[in-house]
Amino acid sequence: MISSQDIIQVRDYARQDGVFLALLWTAGFIATMYANTDAALGLIGNLATLATPFFVAYRLKAFRNDALEGHISFRRGLFYCMETFFHGAVLLTVVQFLWFRYGNVSGFMTQWQASYEAVIAAYQMSAAEASQLKEAVAMMSPLAWASLFLIMEIIAGLVLSPIIAAIMQRKK
Repeated sequence: MISSQDIIQVRDYARQDGVFLALLWTAGFIATMYANTDAALGLIGNLATLATPFFVAYRLKAFRNDALEGHISFRRGLFYCMETFFHGAVLLTVVQFLWFRYGNVSGFMTQWQASYEAVIAAYQMSAAEASQLKEAVAMMSPLAWASLFLIMEIIAGLVLSPIIAAIMQRKK
């Protein structure tokens, strides 16, 4: 059974590692925002995204070995991972909101327009439907964009957390 002290310990480590995860994601986000000026930045952004589960697993291993003497249950590992993803996602959402509100979003909109062109072609949308889609995207507020990404980050955390916790668990 997990005591309240164990929950506090997991939350403290998860908050700290959530900040580190947010820094990794922020670097990837900023690199992605400037990817239209340099293709290498797009690669860096993709690598930061792909490194996410490995980074969280590495931090869980550090928590397990440093704080728990090399032993962690699946439940505690799952709780740690979910907390880490949550805190990282919230911090990144703040950065994204500020970026969409005050930063240069022209490169981002160019990338979205290109991706919507592919969607329009794939679904064989009419010109009116395509126009409505582009208008809807253009009308989204910075808060709406940041919220959209927050939901995607939390879903990624929900999917990855059980996998990471299962791999990293060590029983006494």
